[in-house]
Amino acid sequence: MNRIKDALHRTWGLIVKELLQLSRDKLLLVFVLLAPLLELVLMGGLTGGGIENLPLAVVDLDRSRASRDLATSLEQTDELLIRSFGSNTVEAQELMQQGEIAVIVVVPPGYGERLTHPQQGAEVQVIA
Repeated sequence: MNRIKDALHRTWGLIVKELLQLSRDKLLLVFVLLAPLLELVLMGGLTGGGIENLPLAVVDLDRSRASRDLATSLEQTDELLIRSFGSNTVEAQELMQQGEIAVIVVVPPGYGERLTHPQQGAEVQVIA
Protein backbone atom coordinates (compact mmCIF):
# COMPACT_ATOMS: atom_id res chain seq x y z
CA MET A 1 0.00 0.00 0.00
CA ASN A 2 2.88 2.36 0.78
CA ARG A 3 4.38 1.72 -2.66
CA ILE A 4 1.17 2.87 -4.31
CA LYS A 5 1.05 6.01 -2.15
CA ASP A 6 4.69 6.76 -2.97
CA ALA A 7 4.10 6.26 -6.68
CA LEU A 8 1.04 8.53 -6.60
CA HIS A 9 2.95 11.14 -4.61
CA ARG A 10 5.82 11.12 -7.14
CA THR A 11 3.36 11.28 -10.04
CA TRP A 12 1.58 14.24 -8.44
CA GLY A 13 4.93 15.97 -8.00
CA LEU A 14 5.73 15.49 -11.70
CA ILE A 15 2.32 16.85 -12.70
CA VAL A 16 2.81 19.97 -10.56
CA LYS A 17 6.34 20.49 -11.93
CA GLU A 18 5.15 20.21 -15.55
CA LEU A 19 2.21 22.56 -14.98
CA LEU A 20 4.56 25.14 -13.44
CA GLN A 21 6.89 24.80 -16.42
CA LEU A 22 3.96 25.25 -18.84
CA SER A 23 2.80 28.36 -16.98
CA ARG A 24 6.28 29.91 -17.35
CA ASP A 25 6.67 29.15 -21.06
CA LYS A 26 3.63 30.46 -22.97
CA LEU A 27 4.92 29.35 -26.38
CA LEU A 28 5.26 25.77 -25.18
CA LEU A 29 1.71 25.93 -23.82
CA VAL A 30 0.44 27.01 -27.25
CA PHE A 31 2.24 24.12 -28.95
CA VAL A 32 1.05 21.58 -26.38
CA LEU A 33 -2.57 22.62 -26.91
CA LEU A 34 -2.49 23.46 -30.61
CA ALA A 35 -0.53 20.51 -32.04
CA PRO A 36 -3.00 17.73 -31.06
CA LEU A 37 -5.95 19.90 -32.06
CA LEU A 38 -4.43 20.63 -35.46
CA GLU A 39 -3.65 16.93 -36.01
CA LEU A 40 -7.20 15.96 -35.09
CA VAL A 41 -8.71 18.49 -37.51
CA LEU A 42 -6.38 17.52 -40.37
CA MET A 43 -6.83 13.76 -39.95
CA GLY A 44 -10.59 14.15 -39.57
CA GLY A 45 -10.77 16.19 -42.74
CA LEU A 46 -8.66 13.77 -44.73
CA THR A 47 -10.40 10.60 -43.64
CA GLY A 48 -13.96 11.85 -43.22
CA GLY A 49 -14.69 12.40 -46.90
CA GLY A 50 -16.88 9.34 -47.16
CA ILE A 51 -17.44 6.91 -49.98
CA GLU A 52 -19.34 7.70 -53.15
CA ASN A 53 -20.25 5.41 -56.05
CA LEU A 54 -18.31 2.36 -54.87
CA PRO A 55 -18.64 -0.19 -57.71
CA LEU A 56 -20.53 -3.27 -56.54
CA ALA A 57 -21.64 -6.63 -57.88
CA VAL A 58 -24.64 -8.48 -56.48
CA VAL A 59 -24.77 -12.27 -56.74
CA ASP A 60 -28.36 -13.28 -56.01
CA LEU A 61 -28.50 -17.01 -55.32
CA ASP A 62 -31.91 -16.73 -53.65
CA ARG A 63 -33.85 -14.99 -56.43
CA SER A 64 -36.68 -14.03 -54.10
CA ARG A 65 -38.60 -10.80 -53.59
CA ALA A 66 -36.59 -10.15 -50.42
CA SER A 67 -33.27 -10.47 -52.25
CA ARG A 68 -34.49 -8.14 -55.00
CA ASP A 69 -35.60 -5.66 -52.34
CA LEU A 70 -32.13 -5.85 -50.79
CA ALA A 71 -30.49 -5.14 -54.18
CA THR A 72 -32.87 -2.23 -54.74
CA SER A 73 -32.06 -0.73 -51.35
CA LEU A 74 -28.32 -1.08 -52.05
CA GLU A 75 -28.81 0.61 -55.40
CA GLN A 76 -30.64 3.58 -53.87
CA THR A 77 -27.68 4.70 -51.76
CA ASP A 78 -25.18 7.36 -52.81
CA GLU A 79 -22.30 5.26 -51.52
CA LEU A 80 -22.83 2.19 -53.73
CA LEU A 81 -23.18 1.80 -57.49
CA ILE A 82 -24.28 -1.63 -58.72
CA ARG A 83 -22.30 -2.45 -61.84
CA SER A 84 -23.22 -6.11 -62.19
CA PHE A 85 -25.82 -8.68 -61.23
CA GLY A 86 -23.94 -11.97 -61.40
CA SER A 87 -25.30 -15.48 -61.35
CA ASN A 88 -22.29 -16.90 -59.51
CA THR A 89 -19.39 -15.70 -57.44
CA VAL A 90 -16.74 -16.77 -59.96
CA GLU A 91 -17.94 -14.17 -62.49
CA ALA A 92 -18.03 -11.49 -59.82
CA GLN A 93 -14.54 -12.37 -58.60
CA GLU A 94 -13.24 -12.08 -62.15
CA LEU A 95 -14.75 -8.59 -62.36
CA MET A 96 -13.06 -7.75 -59.06
CA GLN A 97 -9.70 -8.98 -60.31
CA GLN A 98 -10.09 -6.88 -63.46
CA GLY A 99 -10.72 -3.83 -61.26
CA GLU A 100 -14.26 -3.19 -62.49
CA ILE A 101 -15.84 -3.64 -59.05
CA ALA A 102 -14.61 -3.25 -55.49
CA VAL A 103 -17.25 -5.16 -53.50
CA ILE A 104 -19.31 -8.31 -54.02
CA VAL A 105 -22.55 -8.93 -52.12
CA VAL A 106 -23.63 -12.58 -52.19
CA VAL A 107 -27.24 -13.30 -51.22
CA PRO A 108 -27.36 -17.00 -50.24
CA PRO A 109 -30.19 -19.38 -51.11
CA GLY A 110 -32.99 -19.22 -48.54
CA TYR A 111 -32.34 -15.58 -47.63
CA GLY A 112 -35.96 -14.53 -48.12
CA GLU A 113 -37.28 -17.46 -46.10
CA ARG A 114 -34.92 -16.75 -43.19
CA LEU A 115 -36.15 -13.16 -43.05
CA THR A 116 -39.66 -14.33 -42.16
CA HIS A 117 -38.49 -16.49 -39.24
CA PRO A 118 -37.45 -14.40 -36.22
CA GLN A 119 -35.46 -17.29 -34.70
CA GLN A 120 -33.16 -17.54 -37.72
CA GLY A 121 -30.83 -14.82 -38.89
CA ALA A 122 -30.72 -13.78 -42.52
CA GLU A 123 -27.14 -13.22 -43.59
CA VAL A 124 -25.41 -11.99 -46.71
CA GLN A 125 -21.76 -12.35 -47.60
CA VAL A 126 -19.75 -9.23 -48.43
CA ILE A 127 -16.45 -9.67 -50.25
CA ALA A 128 -14.28 -6.57 -50.41
